[in-house]
Amino acid sequence: MAGSMIYTGMVSNPLFYLITLAGGYQSGMRLWNHHKGIVDTSLPLNFYNITRSEKTVIGGSYFGLMGLLFTAMAVNREYKRSPEQVRFEQSASLVDANGIHNTEIHHRDD
Repeated sequence: MAGSMIYTGMVSNPLFYLITLAGGYQSGMRLWNHHKGIVDTSLPLNFYNITRSEKTVIGGSYFGLMGLLFTAMAVNREYKRSPEQVRFEQSASLVDANGIHNTEIHHRDD
């Protein structure tokens, strides 16, 4: 998926390229070692031996993190403003007698 995003030009961030290359290299080495029958000795002996409850906690944590990030994105969308909006708000703001900015726009009744 990352390769197709790079190929189509959806992503132009060089950090994304580096992460994709590093991940591709790691995956390729795992496949190559498996094909050659080489056992990965860098992992602890019981690395994959986890209980069902541990798997549930790990999976739930990942889904909880995704929910938190999606919620933060939705909340952030409410506060995002374009540079034009910021300039408009700055030009429309009035300073009251106490030095407090008032961003409410008052319309004249014609």
